[in-house]
Amino acid sequence: LFLGRYVSQEFVPQHDQNLIQLSVQAPPGTSFEATVARALEVEKIVARHPDVRAFVTSVGAGGPNSQVNQMFVPIYL
Repeated sequence: LFLGRYVSQEFVPQHDQNLIQLSVQAPPGTSFEATVARALEVEKIVARHPDVRAFVTSVGAGGPNSQVNQMFVPIYL
């Protein structure tokens, strides 16, 4: 906190990036096919919102610890 007076950069940008990072996890043991079906339901809900400009859904991918019961949806407003 003391250094805050001397640091010329901010930790949080002043502008809104218009991005929501949605992460969804189905119950453990959920199959890939069932997770995809759930992802399609999530897509329908997201697509109905008038402020959503674009989104991408990724199921079972995203890193070394990803599972088939997980989905990641970046939403651009």
